Amino acid sequence: MAFSKKNSRAIDVKGQSFRWVFFENSGWNDLTVQSASGSGQKLSVRFPWVNTAGSPLPYAAMTPSIVSEAIGFALENGWDPEQSGGTFTCRFEQGTFRND
Repeated sequence: MAFSKKNSRAIDVKGQSFRWVFFENSGWNDLTVQSASGSGQKLSVRFPWVNTAGSPLPYAAMTPSIVSEAIGFALENGWDPEQSGGTFTCRFEQGTFRND
């Protein structure tokens, strides 16, 4: 099922178009990405819940740059956003992405 355009953001990475959403959860925050076509395998990236000094939010700002890095990492590590299948998962910890 495709993300709602109202509740997601568009991004182009390596010549491909994607949509992404970011959810705040207890203990972890989740970035979910899918092809802009709305079909194919989704990408789920977990970010730790970090209390940033001076911020009322339990996470650092999710920027297009970080989303682009996450997509690039996933593409280089086996995520195929055009193929059907289960969600490709990875995580971001201590400044780096890694496979689950």
